[in-house]
Amino acid sequence: MSLGEQQVSSVRKAIADGYLHWIDATKAKDVNAVLALYTDDAVVLPDHENTITGRAAIGEFYKRWYSGKGKLVKQQFEDTSIFMEGPDVAIETADYSGTMNLDGKDVQFKGKNMVVWKKDTDGSWKIFRDIWNSSPAS
Repeated sequence: MSLGEQQVSSVRKAIADGYLHWIDATKAKDVNAVLALYTDDAVVLPDHENTITGRAAIGEFYKRWYSGKGKLVKQQFEDTSIFMEGPDVAIETADYSGTMNLDGKDVQFKGKNMVVWKKDTDGSWKIFRDIWNSSPAS
């Protein structure tokens, strides 16, 4: 059974809202807010890092990352594809770009990601698997 266009559109909106939540949490360096996006059994595969499994370990990763000198100024995600595995799992890819302030200097960045989003029992969409890496400067 395939999902209708309206259902996929609804999932895309939920994912876009999730990215906005992540951006706001990261700008504020709010570990608890960003963790609210992840399932308890989430796995994160960050650029230049080892695999991180489970919310507690993901929280420690974000604490370490947020304690650095850099501060997110702006970021945007552009959805590049979505594949629905039934009504409760979405595999989504995106390109991202933004600006970090490092030691008073704005630095541009860009990259790509793949996120497996899973519909939670409360109807919200949570990050189940998350991988990202940088793209070369153009």
